[in-house]
Amino acid sequence: MKRWMMVWLFLFACAQAQVKWDGGANTLNWNDALNWSNDQVPGPSDAVVLDNSVVNGTYEVMLPAGTVTVQVLSIRIQPSSDNRIGLLLPPANTAAPALSLQSANDALDIRAGGYFINASGASSGTPLSLTGRIRIWNGARYTHRTARPNAGLIDRLSTEPGTEKGIWEFDVPGTAGYTVSLTGNMFGSLWFSATAAGGAKSYSGSGSTALTIRGDLQIAAGAQVTSTLTADILVSGDLQVDGRLQLNPVTA
Repeated sequence: MKRWMMVWLFLFACAQAQVKWDGGANTLNWNDALNWSNDQVPGPSDAVVLDNSVVNGTYEVMLPAGTVTVQVLSIRIQPSSDNRIGLLLPPANTAAPALSLQSANDALDIRAGGYFINASGASSGTPLSLTGRIRIWNGARYTHRTARPNAGLIDRLSTEPGTEKGIWEFDVPGTAGYTVSLTGNMFGSLWFSATAAGGAKSYSGSGSTALTIRGDLQIAAGAQVTSTLTADILVSGDLQVDGRLQLNPVTA
């Protein structure tokens, strides 16, 4: 029995190969095979690591354009010291899903100094698909820069210790208003921006269950947030409003 258990653990470890970014192709393109430690574009069983173990300094990796779906086990973004490392799902990618993460644990793990920008240009569907957790550590950021829905992603947000100041940012393009899933959700820090929309963007949220923000609530210039929640909004950190915040519950 022990022997079979050891064989199973060995096969399980082999099936989850860790693949690191080494920048060997001298580009920032995900689909350039030479950019990876095994000189192969990562596949469904690969745990991808973007760090500074091979490549020094700050860099940003770009996922493919077009109707291309990238499927891997998990992604960890982990800069060292004062560096920044980012992963961009570009507007030119219109697939849904464009990025599929298979791990049931920490599928997208963003450490301090790391960031992920979901700028999908898909007209429907879910560009980022995962059943595991999104863990945004203190000092890291996820930016939702797409008009695609957000509720399914927020439901995957980890609230473990060390994520109290991890930033979830809405910076949605376009002139139309955008609905944010606020009711019953728990964030680290929650930011609203209007940069991608050209300087003015309206966000709104409704519901009857409390919104909990364990870090800061920040509304940048040009961003307007209207809440019709009929429950409490709990902010443990700082509230900074450079745009506009309107609390307008439909009942007292």
